[in-house]
Amino acid sequence: MRELYFFDLPVYRIAYDIYNANQKHEIAVKIADMKRGRPNYEPSESTKAQLSQHQYEKYGPWRFNEIIGYIRLHFLGSQIRGEYFSAEKKRNILSRHRVFTYRTHKLAAEIHIPRNATNAEIFELIQQYIADCKNELAKNCIIDDSILSTIGSYTDWQKLLGRTS
Repeated sequence: MRELYFFDLPVYRIAYDIYNANQKHEIAVKIADMKRGRPNYEPSESTKAQLSQHQYEKYGPWRFNEIIGYIRLHFLGSQIRGEYFSAEKKRNILSRHRVFTYRTHKLAAEIHIPRNATNAEIFELIQQYIADCKNELAKNCIIDDSILSTIGSYTDWQKLLGRTS
């Protein structure tokens, strides 16, 4: 039976909105430190912009710097599975240095695709598998399936599986 890999889903340690809120909080703390002992001091807009730029340069954009793992989706015969690769660290904190290690051949229990399933039904089963994977990860981990969700309904899943429509 051959494995047919079709998509890699990034897994994030923290949600985008929480990440941004944390970044804003860090900037607010720095501004509060600047005001300490100077009750009438208000930093200029350029100072605030510099602090924001520094924070961005230090930690980078969420989309590429908060990934802690990947789920590599594939078909194995008539099954949907997802191999899981994650960062080697026990605790995933803000970091620019990660090494991803193979963890398991299937993150969640495989889902069988019926022989007569339509493209829409196959995509629905893929989405169900991703939901099952979400339940297997730590509660604060985020699976980014936004790109797959965008293209999934336009994909000829039957053809990809080698089935005729």
